[in-house]
Amino acid sequence: MNFFDKIMQGGFLTGQKTYVAAAVAILTAVASYLTGEISLNGAFPAVVAAIIAITTKAGQARIENLQKLQIAADAGKVTQAAAVKATFTPDTSVAATVAAVETKANK
Repeated sequence: MNFFDKIMQGGFLTGQKTYVAAAVAILTAVASYLTGEISLNGAFPAVVAAIIAITTKAGQARIENLQKLQIAADAGKVTQAAAVKATFTPDTSVAATVAAVETKANK
């Protein structure tokens, strides 16, 4: 894969754009408060909104991973009980999760 293909697919920030935008929003709010552009009453809601965006995105990623694992369980790749016990992080690929669950199920 060449450089331009990687850029077209999102590069190293694939799936991380919400987190980057929220971090920039938090830094902007803090910098604006420190320079006196806005008051604390203006900076606080901006920081809270950015945190809400981060937690919403993380929850959405977790739900998508659970749905993909449920599809794998329905296809017979993992057992239903093992699928229920699986834990995820938003970065975990479905293939890695399925492999981890299969390993736990075989023990």
